[in-house]
Amino acid sequence: MPILEPRAPDSPGESGAPAVDAAALRNAAYRHLARREHSAWELRRKLQTAAAVSAAGRGKRKRNPGNPGGNCSNYNWSASAPGAKAPHPAELSETLDRLLAELAAAGAQSDQRFAEHLGRWRFQSGRGPAKLRHELAEHRIAPELIEQVMAEYQPQWRDAAARVRRRKFGDAPPPDYKTWAKQARFLQQRGFTAEYIEPFGG
Repeated sequence: MPILEPRAPDSPGESGAPAVDAAALRNAAYRHLARREHSAWELRRKLQTAAAVSAAGRGKRKRNPGNPGGNCSNYNWSASAPGAKAPHPAELSETLDRLLAELAAAGAQSDQRFAEHLGRWRFQSGRGPAKLRHELAEHRIAPELIEQVMAEYQPQWRDAAARVRRRKFGDAPPPDYKTWAKQARFLQQRGFTAEYIEPFGG
């Protein structure tokens, strides 16, 4: 496996930012992947946070409440840590690009495996197609992979919606339109669109 070397500054002390610890990031990546599948987007965010936390150890870390998103800017480097700096953004980005490409080439990380895993998990837990599609898109899964996962469950969404309704409300059909509308709203909140919800009196 190739060793990722941190990029040297253009000149000594030019930025004062700590070097990116590529080996530590690789170890962190494998720890995350050993627990479960990750999309490349999700793994990158976690590694960005790991780099920030590591650098923050040089001084007192302070959360930035204005940016809870979990990336390097989630920490305020100047307010409470004199002399402590975040890794150089360009260097960190380049290192993560190379590391994620390496992991994908080695088969350690796969957006396809992640998408298939998420599809099974959400389907089995009673989530509908709208929820699944939205979550896959949030993870920056390629559109063709999203369509591939959605197609696998396409014939089963109507039965899945009926099963979720029975589990929540029982086997008896809704006795009136008001009750049906309440149940339909519940299914919509779970991600089932109108085409998969049994119509009233159907």
